[in-house]
Amino acid sequence: MGYQESLLRFKNKKELKKQMLNHNNRKNPNDISALSVMAIVEVQKTFTNSYGKKFKDNECFIMIGGERSFQRNLSGIYEALNLKRIKEIIPIEEVSENLETNFNCLERFIDLTIWND
Repeated sequence: MGYQESLLRFKNKKELKKQMLNHNNRKNPNDISALSVMAIVEVQKTFTNSYGKKFKDNECFIMIGGERSFQRNLSGIYEALNLKRIKEIIPIEEVSENLETNFNCLERFIDLTIWND
């Protein structure tokens, strides 16, 4: 138990957008969930973290936060947020040293106006 933040990696921006629309159209959007979508972030410049994971320029991620146990497997994230087709769950600790310098926040506390085109 405890609070955790993570980045969710998808195949591409098109898939991320599709999944955010699924999230916005979930059955009970007012339910208080153990997880919440916090932001959409984009890599500003390609880098490799200290764990050897590569993050490519212009790659987008969904940043989530909440109960740690729900973020350990894909079914927990799907159950809480109606997000699927996640390629990878990256705990925030794996990018915290690069977060402010290598990521740009596109949307925060999600209204997602940029994804409604």
